Parts: sequence; C-alpha cells; structure tokens
Amino acid sequence: MHTPEFVALAKFIEAMKKKGPSDHMLKVKEVYTAQLHKVEMAHRKLQMSTQRNMKVTGSEPNETAHVNVNNEEWIAFNKEYYKLRSMEYYIQYKVAEVVALRKHVRAVVDSDAFEAIEDHWEQVTQQKQHQVVVAHQANMVKAAVGTLHMTEEDKKWMSPKYSPVMFDVWHAVYAYFMAVGKGDLEPMLDWMIDGEYDDDYVKAVKPKFEAPKNYPHDLYLF
Repeated sequence: MHTPEFVALAKFIEAMKKKGPSDHMLKVKEVYTAQLHKVEMAHRKLQMSTQRNMKVTGSEPNETAHVNVNNEEWIAFNKEYYKLRSMEYYIQYKVAEVVALRKHVRAVVDSDAFEAIEDHWEQVTQQKQHQVVVAHQANMVKAAVGTLHMTEEDKKWMSPKYSPVMFDVWHAVYAYFMAVGKGDLEPMLDWMIDGEYDDDYVKAVKPKFEAPKNYPHDLYLF
C-alpha cells in the first residue's frame, strides 16, 4: 500500500531511528521495564503456588484438575498489571515520539486506501466457509470455558468486571471475533493504536475498577 500516509509513516520511523530515543523516552523505558519485571515476578509467583496446589484425580480421558488459586497473589498480580497498563497509557499520550507515531498510524488507517481494504475484509468474513471456521473457533472458546467449574467467590475474581487482567483478556477475544466474525476491524485498531476499549464491551462488562481519572490529560508515570 504505497499511499502518501504510508510513505509519511515510513519516513517518520526512519527519521526516528536515526535520531535515537529522547531523554524522556529513556527515562520512561527505565521505569516501564522495572514495572514489567514486577508484573512478571507477580505472575511467576502465582504460577508456582498454583502448580503446587493443583491436584489431578481420575484417569485418562476423564482426568479432573483441582486448582486452588491464591486470592492474595491473584489480586497482587492484577494490581501490578493495572499499574503497567496505566504506564502504557502515559506512554501513548505523553511521550512525544509515541504521540507522533500514533498520529501517523491513525492517518494510514483513516486513508481511503485502508478503508477499501477494510471493506474487502468485511466481504471476505461474510463468506459461508469463513463463517463456518469462525463458528468452530467460537465453539472451541465456549467449550474451554465450559470445562471450568468455580465457586461463586472465584467467579468474582476471574470476572472481567473485577479483574483488569481478565478485562483485557476478554476484550482481546471480543476484538478478535468482531474482526473475523463481523469484519469490523475498528475495535482492534482503536485498542492497538489508541489504547481505547470498545464502548459496547465496556457497557456490557461494567468494570468495577477505576479508569484513569481525566484520561488522557492527567496521566502520570508511577
């Protein structure tokens, strides 16, 4: 796709590579990397304790895994992840290089050429055989979820309404099926470029954890 918008994006990236990262970018990278390590450590701790507390009963092909997830460790993992996501919003809206990059990428997506690609993709997704494949994928996800049996308290902690981690997991699933099932790429593109969640998804989930206040104007780096 050799459009003026795409050429401008390519030239911007090349110029940014030659110039190198700004002092602001380097500082943000340092703080973000430290927080990423905290998330990884919290996740590793959760994984280890979960594996230690897992028991398998029965015999193949009817084995049942009994998993006891440590609630305190799960909450700690979610808190560290939420801080990381807040940092990513800061980077998207407060770091000059990233703001400029997003502007160029958005220009590509909003171009007539890209809209033609989107229209073609939507037509492809409505073909009968494509819909058969999507239906199989959706049934696999439903079947996987159907194998899980949890207490009502555990369901709460695993719900996207209360867990930032699960909120993002299910939003990714939602954006994927909107793209491949309905041919609507907007939820996926808005999330990837601007970090925006689809309004219909947010209204359906009604998350109980707070969104960044006065977003994106008053974002700050932890």
